[in-house]
Order: sequence, then structure tokens, then C-alpha cells
Amino acid sequence: MDKILVTNTGGILSTNLAYKFLEENKLVYAPNNCPENLFSNITGLLRNQNYMLVDKNIEYNNLNTVDCIFYLDFLDTDGYCEDKYNYLINLIEKTKNMLSCTYQTGSKLMIVLPFCDYQDINKEFYEYYNLINFIIDLVNNYSKKYKINTQIVRICDIYGANSTVYSNNHIALQIYNALLNNTITTSNKRYYLMNASDVADILIAISNKLKTDSIIDIASVKPYLDSDITNYIINYTNSKSKIIEENLDAKPCYTPDLAYLNSLNIKYTTIDEGIKNTINFIRQIYFS
Repeated sequence: MDKILVTNTGGILSTNLAYKFLEENKLVYAPNNCPENLFSNITGLLRNQNYMLVDKNIEYNNLNTVDCIFYLDFLDTDGYCEDKYNYLINLIEKTKNMLSCTYQTGSKLMIVLPFCDYQDINKEFYEYYNLINFIIDLVNNYSKKYKINTQIVRICDIYGANSTVYSNNHIALQIYNALLNNTITTSNKRYYLMNASDVADILIAISNKLKTDSIIDIASVKPYLDSDITNYIINYTNSKSKIIEENLDAKPCYTPDLAYLNSLNIKYTTIDEGIKNTINFIRQIYFS
């Protein structure tokens, strides 16, 4: 039985990946560090005997040999906003630990990073942007030196089932406020957006192929306008929310390279279907 380690327990992408691997009858390990407010995301997973929580301080000598590690900790920026210094130091140490684990177990390591498109929009994340560049250099140098099998992937904003209002997921927050008829702030900002289930399928497809030396970008074919997404949500929820429009730069700061992605035969969720499914999920979790 294939063994997979998926970090960032309780996160939207982590949860979607875990469900897909369990459907394929794989054994899924997850660090036992799920935040209390995201625990609802893993309650269904815990009913499956092939989903196992392991020591949050993962080291190669206390983890059974795994075939692939999906390292998603860089997608969780909540801790960064609370304590930048300790967050950055801990993330570097965890990344080095994952590299060591990969070297010792011979597993493949998928490091998933967010697009760094916020350095010009939100100066608060300037250090985080620099950290990601540092990690890319660290991973590349370590992989070449020890000849380990790693792949770096960058992903755009994601939404869908298992997105929560506690993890500052933009779409989930917009839907939640719309269902409560709260005031919603929107803008003319354009950003790339994909359903988390599609992103999980793509990551699995990439992990099944040979390693590439370049970074792989995962994003929608075109960027979406924030105000358009808000209008979708308002229409599908029949919300009476008041809309406040902000005048922000409409041009995305980062343009992804989709050449590798286009080589994969992945069927994507339409934005209509994806928004409707996410609304149903938020209704079930918070309003049932």
C-alpha cells in the first residue's frame, strides 16, 4: 500500500488531497497539529482507518517510510501575521526537516508554495515573499547536493469544499458574509483562482510523473475579477448584502507559466459549479 504524508493538517488543500488518496486506498499520514477551528475538516477523515495522525515534530526516524510527501505548510500564513520572527524560523527548520526526511526515506517531496503576488499589494508580507525565495534556493541546493527527488510547485488562490472562514480564505469569507447579509467589500483586483479539488488532482498527476528541474505553476487559464466573483456569490445566495467597492490595481502582479500544466489532461471545475458547491459547503458547515 502506498504511503503518503500530507502536512498542513485541516487546510483546504490538505483535506482535499487526503480524501482523494483515501479513495485510492492509500495510507495517509498527517501531522497531529490541526488547529481547533479547522478540526471539522478532518472529522470525516478520522473515521477512515487509513488516515493516521502522527507526531507533529516529524523526523525520519519516527515515521514509517513514505512514498511521497506533500509539504503544504507555506500555504498557512495565519501564524506569520501573529509572530513573524518565530514563524519564519520555525518554517525554515520544518523545511530542512522535510528535506532530511526525504533524503533518509527516499520518498519524493512536493513543496507547494503560494504565488508571491502580494508584495506590492500588502507590504506586511514582504518578509514572507523573501522567505519563499530563500526556500526555493535552499531546496534546489539541497536536492542537487544529496540527489533527492523534489519538486517545487506554485499555486494560485484556491477555494471549494473544506474552505473555512477561519483560514482567511477569500471566497469562503465572501460567501459567509453574503449568507449573513453583511456588508461585503470588493474590488477590481484580478487574481487567478482554482477549485481546491482540481489543484489536488493536478498535484497528484505531477507526483506520478518524472521530476522536472523547473518550478511548476498551477493557476486558472485567465484571472478573475474580484467584483465578478462577488456578483456570482450575491446572485447564487440571493443575498441582500451592501457592496462596497475598493479601487485597487486590476492587473495581477504575477503571471503564471502554464506550459507544463497544459500538458496534463485535467478537467477543471467551472467557476459557476465551483462557487455553487462552495456555497453549499459553507451553508452545511455554518448554517445547518
